Amino acid sequence: MYTQAYQVKTVRLGEGDIRLFLKEAPRLSNERAKLFVLSFLFVLLVPVVAYILLNYSALLALYSQPSLSETPVVNIQSIAVNASSDPVQPVANPTPWPAPTITDNSLSAPALNIAAPVAWDTAFDNDKIQSLLPNSLVHFQGTAKPGQTGYVVITGHSSNYPWIKGQFNSVFAPLRKAATGMQITLNYDNHEYTYQVTKIYEVQPDDIAILNNADGSGLRLITCTPIGTSLRRLVVEGVQISPNPATNQAFVPATFSGTLPATQ
Repeated sequence: MYTQAYQVKTVRLGEGDIRLFLKEAPRLSNERAKLFVLSFLFVLLVPVVAYILLNYSALLALYSQPSLSETPVVNIQSIAVNASSDPVQPVANPTPWPAPTITDNSLSAPALNIAAPVAWDTAFDNDKIQSLLPNSLVHFQGTAKPGQTGYVVITGHSSNYPWIKGQFNSVFAPLRKAATGMQITLNYDNHEYTYQVTKIYEVQPDDIAILNNADGSGLRLITCTPIGTSLRRLVVEGVQISPNPATNQAFVPATFSGTLPATQ
């Protein structure tokens, strides 16, 4: 009977082996650090890319608008109320989308290339307003109407989700380019009313005061800003210059509470 003995061999690491180990360990750590940084950047880029894709149509509409130094021509003959007896030659429509059919009750701002129908006397109800905004501007019930003393308050989309269909999902995107002195026209009840822009400012979504009446006769246009968000509300305000507001009828304004509806 044999007893086999096993000898344990001790391996001694030389100085070269230790140096090699120390050299390889930091390199492995660097690779992990690079992987971490790349993963972090990827996580940051995903929401940015998603935001751009979701708001592509609104951003395209905004930056395709002509600059203020140009003189854009908008084909809004279909909404003219007092047509001239002289023959009118058709003009080219410079908008990047086909010109929609617009009813008599409408708003136009030629300097901003805006022309859209208005849904008048809309109740201050978020669901109702959101259902109308893709296809029109919305006038708040309880604010003045053209021809009345007070302020006409109208809201519209500056952007919307791409899966929500509508001709006017970014109709108020150009309001960011508004300037004092510009003219805005409302066609209402077979009459034309012209307003001149006097103020451009921003408010918080809970600043319901912009719906309240004020002395004189004017117009307030409201949309969400920055485009693609509902963080604040951009307000473009003007006064009536035609016809003479002295002939306007009085009206009883409503009292508002809550928050301004999101127009995206």
